[in-house]
Amino acid sequence: MDNLSIGLTFLAGLLSFASPCVLPLVPAYVSYMGGRMTHTVALQIAGKSETKIGVSQRANMLLHGVTFVLGFTVVFVVIGLMTTAFVSVLGSAATVFKDVLGRAGGVLIIFFGLHFMGAWRWLFATLRARPVLISTPLTTAVFALLTGLLIAWAFIEWVLVLPLLAALGLWLALSGGFSAPQTFWTETFSSIENAIYNDTRRETRFSNSHGLSGSFLMGVVFSAGWTPCIGPIYGSVLTLAAQTGDAGAAMPLLVAYSFGLGVPFLLAALLLDGMQGFLKKLQRHMRKIELGSGTLLVFMGLMVASGQLQRLTQVLGNDFAEFTYRLEECGVGVFNDELAFNQLGDCLAGKTTIVALNQGSNVTLNAETSKLAYVLHLDEPLSVDVEIWNVSDASAALTFALHDAAGVLVASSSTLHALDNGRFVTLPSTALAAARYTLTVGAQSDVSFRVRVRAAQPLTNSTPNATVLDTSAMPSDSVGSISALSSGDTAKIGLEVGNIAPSFSVITLDGETLELAALRGRVVVLNFWGTWCAPCRREMPDLQAIHAAYGTDNVVVLGLAVRDSESAVRAFREEFGISFALALDEGEKLAARYAVVGQPNTVVIGKDGRIVQQFFSVISHNALKPVIESALNGS
Repeated sequence: MDNLSIGLTFLAGLLSFASPCVLPLVPAYVSYMGGRMTHTVALQIAGKSETKIGVSQRANMLLHGVTFVLGFTVVFVVIGLMTTAFVSVLGSAATVFKDVLGRAGGVLIIFFGLHFMGAWRWLFATLRARPVLISTPLTTAVFALLTGLLIAWAFIEWVLVLPLLAALGLWLALSGGFSAPQTFWTETFSSIENAIYNDTRRETRFSNSHGLSGSFLMGVVFSAGWTPCIGPIYGSVLTLAAQTGDAGAAMPLLVAYSFGLGVPFLLAALLLDGMQGFLKKLQRHMRKIELGSGTLLVFMGLMVASGQLQRLTQVLGNDFAEFTYRLEECGVGVFNDELAFNQLGDCLAGKTTIVALNQGSNVTLNAETSKLAYVLHLDEPLSVDVEIWNVSDASAALTFALHDAAGVLVASSSTLHALDNGRFVTLPSTALAAARYTLTVGAQSDVSFRVRVRAAQPLTNSTPNATVLDTSAMPSDSVGSISALSSGDTAKIGLEVGNIAPSFSVITLDGETLELAALRGRVVVLNFWGTWCAPCRREMPDLQAIHAAYGTDNVVVLGLAVRDSESAVRAFREEFGISFALALDEGEKLAARYAVVGQPNTVVIGKDGRIVQQFFSVISHNALKPVIESALNGS
C-alpha cells in the first residue's frame, strides 16, 4: 500500500473492529461503560431525579465514549511511534511500558469496579465506626508494606519503583500517617470520597465534566490489554514511520486508524445509553445490578493486571490471523478499486486473493476447492506471463484464464511450457493495458504449486505440457529501482534506518550457528514469522525466491519463528520446500531486541551491518528485491 491516506487508514481501523484480536477489548469497554451507566442511574434514583432522560444525559454517555476512545488512541499512537519512528530511542521501552500499563492499569480498573459496587463507601464507613482500627501507627505501617509491594509488582523496573516508594514514604511521614494516624486516615477517606463520590447533580449533569478524566484513563488502561492486528494498511503505516522516522507523517495516519476503530465503540455507547430508562424501571433490583456490573469490571481488571487479557488477544490474533488480514485487505481492496464488489465474498472466503506483480502465492487445489482467483492491478501497460513452480503432481491438468475488470476473457491456456531448471510458464507474453485483471487457476485433481504473474520473459527450451518437476524457485527479475537509502554518518547501534543492527547469535534447525557480526559483507534478510501466522505463509515463496536467486554468498535469509515449536517449523519447512536458514526465537528475545510489534516483520541489514529497511506485514518479491539490490550495490 504505497498511497496511504487519512480516509484509507480510517476505513482500515473501522474494518479492524470486526477482527478477532479486538474482541477482548469489547467486553472490557462494555464492562466499564455499563458500570458507569449503572452507577449514574443509581445516583439519579437515590437523588430522586426525574425519571425522564434528557438530551444532555444521552450526550453525556456519548461523551464518555469519546474520551474512552481518545484514551486508547493516545496509547496506540504513542506505542506505534515508539516502536517505529522513535524506535532507536524509545522502542526498547515499549514492552516495559505496556507491561507497566497493564499491571498498574489493572489495579486501577479493580479500584473503579469496587467504586461502582459501593465497596469503598462501605469500607470507609466501617473504619470510621471502629476508630481503634485506624488510630495506631501499625495500620499505617501495614498499609505502607502492602502498597509498597503492589508498587514494586506493578511498575516492574526499579528506576520507576524507587521514586514511587520514596514518594509514598514522604507522604505518609509528612502527612501524619505515623504521628497522628487517626486524623490522617480520616482526612484521607474524606479526600477519596470527595474525588469519587460527589453529589448526584455533579455526577449526572452533562454540563459538568466530572468523570471524563476517568473514562480517558480507562481507555488508556484497557489499551494495555490489546494489540492491534497487523493488517496491510496498519503495516504500511508502521513501515512508513520506520523508513522515514517522520512522526509528522505517521501520527495522523495512526490517529485516523484509531478513530476508525473507535466508531463502533461510540455506537455501543449509544446502545448502552438506551438502557438507562429500562434500568430505572428496575429500581428494586438496582443494588444487585450495581454489584453485578462492578463485579464484571473487577474481573476485567484482574484479567488485565494478570496479563490474561493480553494473552487472549494474542491467541485470537494468531488463530484468526488469516481472517483478520483478509478482512482488511478485501475491504480496502474494494475501496481502492483493486477488487470488484462482487468479488468481496470470495475474497473473505479465501477463494480470491489480491496480489501484486511478481508476488508469489501458494496454491492448493482439491475436490473442495478446484478453482482459485488472483486479482492483479497494473499501473501501466505491460506484457506478462504466469510462472508455476514446485508442482506436486505432474499429471494434474491445470487451467489458467485471465479476465479483465468487466469479466471479458483476455487469454486462457492449459499448456505449460518448461523453462530451464524445471519451472513452467503459461500465457506467455500476454499484452495487458493498465487495468484490473483476475487470473483464475483450476485443476481436475489434487495438486499444490506456487504461482505468480510476472513481467514476460523470452521462453527457452519450451516444451508443451511439460512434466518435469523441480523444487527450484523463481529467478530474479528486474522490477525497477528505489531511491538510495541513507546509511547515516554515525555507527550508532539502534533500530532506525542507518543504525548498526543489534547483534545476535542463533542456532538454526540444521545446527549451524549464525552470528550477525560474522555475516558482514553480505546482505541479511531477517524475517520474524510463525507457522501459526497465515500472512507469513504468503510471503514464504517470495523469501525462498530471494534465497534461490542470490545464494548465501551474497544474501542470507534467516527466518526466526516466534512463539513456535521446532517440530512445527520442521514440518512447515518440508511442506513449503524452504531451503533458507530457519531458527526459533526462544522466549521472543530477538523480537523484543528488534522491537517487533507483530508478525510477519522483515528487517533488511546491509553489508556494513546497518539497517537498510524494515517491513511490517507481508513482504513481496517485488518490494524486497530492489531493496536488496540497493544494499548490494552499497547505494
